[in-house]
Amino acid sequence: MTARFREEPFLQASAIPPTSSSVIAASVDYLSNPLEDPQGHWNIRMQNLQDCVCELLIKNQQLRMALMEMKAKEQRKSGVPNA
Repeated sequence: MTARFREEPFLQASAIPPTSSSVIAASVDYLSNPLEDPQGHWNIRMQNLQDCVCELLIKNQQLRMALMEMKAKEQRKSGVPNA
């Protein structure tokens, strides 16, 4: 998949939706009494952490690609050949 950048590339990275509220709400229920279902509690917490890591990895990649694009544009404007 090829990403296309606008003039403002960082707008793409800010458009990542946050973690779904249903997952967060379910984890809050287990936090009130985690002894009722400790395995479910930890599974939900692990899923929340995995979701956060995935969001961060996606945002990091988008920012990295935007930075590379900005550097390439600057090099083209200044006439510096690609290294």
